[in-house]
Amino acid sequence: MITVERSLHREIMATDIYIAISSAKYTQEEIEGDIEEAVSQLKKFEHRFSRFNNESELSQFNNSSTFKASQEFIDLLKVSLEYYLKTEKLFNPALLPILLQEGYTHSFYSKNQKSVQDLNTLEYSYNFEEIKINTQTNLISKPINMKIDFGGIGKGYMVNILSKFLQNKYEDYCIDLGGDMYLGGEDKQNNYPYWAIEIENPLSVDLEMPTLILRDMAVATSGVNRRNWRRGNITRNHIINEKEGSLNNDLLCVTVLSDDCIKCDIFAKVLLILGLNAGVEYSEEHNLPAIFVGKDNSLVINKNAQKYVWTE
Repeated sequence: MITVERSLHREIMATDIYIAISSAKYTQEEIEGDIEEAVSQLKKFEHRFSRFNNESELSQFNNSSTFKASQEFIDLLKVSLEYYLKTEKLFNPALLPILLQEGYTHSFYSKNQKSVQDLNTLEYSYNFEEIKINTQTNLISKPINMKIDFGGIGKGYMVNILSKFLQNKYEDYCIDLGGDMYLGGEDKQNNYPYWAIEIENPLSVDLEMPTLILRDMAVATSGVNRRNWRRGNITRNHIINEKEGSLNNDLLCVTVLSDDCIKCDIFAKVLLILGLNAGVEYSEEHNLPAIFVGKDNSLVINKNAQKYVWTE
């Protein structure tokens, strides 16, 4: 049994990346080649869909009213629209102008930070449903004053893409894109019949965080404790509500579990936006295993998530 690991510190997508693969069938060289291909796919995704790259497909789209898009761009738009409707517009990629107005105008941690133009939010359209896709021609039309961002779905989308790529050959692997994860099979390196995932404590106080026992599952955490900045005398963050701007409620972070990382990624943000009481209620109504950490040092593990928590 061979295990090969690769870690990258904020070199791609401004986040920490970890990929591990175990196999008794393939050589170390073959496994390393597949990990390198996965890293290459991440680099290509960032180049094509980053709003901080003025030459990216996303930037060209944002500056157009009619645009001929790649199939992957259309796939991203379709799944974004699906979740926009499913979450009753709480997930909305068209809120980029508000995000910029709040001060998120450059890439966090990037070696080559690039600023993007600040905007007057009053001039922009936030109705994501106004995007129209012609699947016959791959032409997309939208209001010229609509600007979108794939930051709320990009990591989950790429975890799914890389997981499908690795599943063609491997059963036991881990993909971690800054906390958006898929855990395939078993942790062979530690001889566990599962993967044991420790949820990071976002608080400075001593809070006993749960360890999750997962196999062939995805998990994602969204919070206001990492990507934040000061604008004037107020701390802002990248979780945006159309009516209020930067999120400011009683939650620090939310973790969601599923078999699909896009679902985890998006619903972690949705539950975070809803706040603790409404978020717990929503998660249980929609059968979403979720873990909530409040600003008051509270920890809530909903009934759907409890079966995944390790106990002695």
